[in-house]
Amino acid sequence: MQIEPRQYVAPWRIAFAPFAAVMVSLGLGSILILWVGASVSDAYLLLVKGAIGSTFAITETLTRSIPLI
Repeated sequence: MQIEPRQYVAPWRIAFAPFAAVMVSLGLGSILILWVGASVSDAYLLLVKGAIGSTFAITETLTRSIPLI
């Protein structure tokens, strides 16, 4: 078997792939959160508050994410 690049990739596939990846990740995360018995909405709310809930949180998020980008 040999992997070869496609000749043509539809623009909608290029745009849809990141969206699909985020949705699948949120879905799998929701399953794990439900499995441990926690509230999915509370967990994601705390995630957002931890990332952008204050000036300190925003600066820490940027400080840690910029080197990865």
